Amino acid sequence: MAEERAIPYSIEAEEAVIGSILVDAESINKVIDILGPKDFFAEDTASIYKVMV
Repeated sequence: MAEERAIPYSIEAEEAVIGSILVDAESINKVIDILGPKDFFAEDTASIYKVMV
């Protein structure tokens, strides 16, 4: 029987993305075409990112 595998995620990486945007607002231009709110595992970081975009 096949095991179900969890989707890998890193809360620290999500927080680093949010933090880098807070420190340098221009950095959002580097990630806006790559990341969307649905790409975040944690709902709170997804909500923050959604407001930033």
